[in-house]
Amino acid sequence: MSNLRVDRLKPKSSATQSTSSDELKYDLTKPAAVVIIHNLFKNNPKRIRTGSQHDYKLLKDFFNELNAEVIHDCQDLKVIEVKTTMEKIKKMDFGAYSCLIIVIMSHGDIQNQICALDGNYNLDDDIVQPTTANKSLKRKPKIFIVQACKGPNLIEADCNNTVPSPSDILICFSTYEGTPAFRNVDEGTYFIQILIKMLKEKPEKSIMDIMPLMRREFESKRIHQVPAETTTLTKLFFFHDLKKKTEKNPAKEK
Repeated sequence: MSNLRVDRLKPKSSATQSTSSDELKYDLTKPAAVVIIHNLFKNNPKRIRTGSQHDYKLLKDFFNELNAEVIHDCQDLKVIEVKTTMEKIKKMDFGAYSCLIIVIMSHGDIQNQICALDGNYNLDDDIVQPTTANKSLKRKPKIFIVQACKGPNLIEADCNNTVPSPSDILICFSTYEGTPAFRNVDEGTYFIQILIKMLKEKPEKSIMDIMPLMRREFESKRIHQVPAETTTLTKLFFFHDLKKKTEKNPAKEK
């Protein structure tokens, strides 16, 4: 027994551990490119999404706090205008950006149909596909936040959450397929309001950790709505990593 030898593993250095941790996260040192497609239907009394303007302002303020550039800020678009915007995204060089974030707020229907002013467009074919066809977005995270509605007045339902096949994609839906989502005319949609609140309050959580926390929040508040997501992300995505770096002025020598 005295000849037995115990080989002890040496702990990894902090530098090695840091590198390993960084490899699990997307590199978000470059700015995020942001596209907002917001259909309020302000000129259509029967379809107007009253309260959605609060979501829009909250999102703009949130992205302004991040190292992010809103490259397209689209309001009340027609179908051809949505497709033209996404054609520009398909051809754009995203070399200067770390990721692409697309936020869609509108009415919707089953089978991934999103409403424009004059008809519907398809989330997979007209929004997701152009981004995956862009070679400069390969291996970069593409985040889609979809608040889409179905039904009159305050009740909204999202699109079908079909799992996309290309990698590095996350689609966050306001609610599970076939169930309603709710919009408060004075504050905006519960989905957008709670999502931004949690992203701010829990910066240490990745977006994939935030989604189940949101579901618990909805349940605790007795909001009969279940946010859902589909993902092919290969790493962790932290919105906090897009926080603007505070520049400190060097001390002047006396």
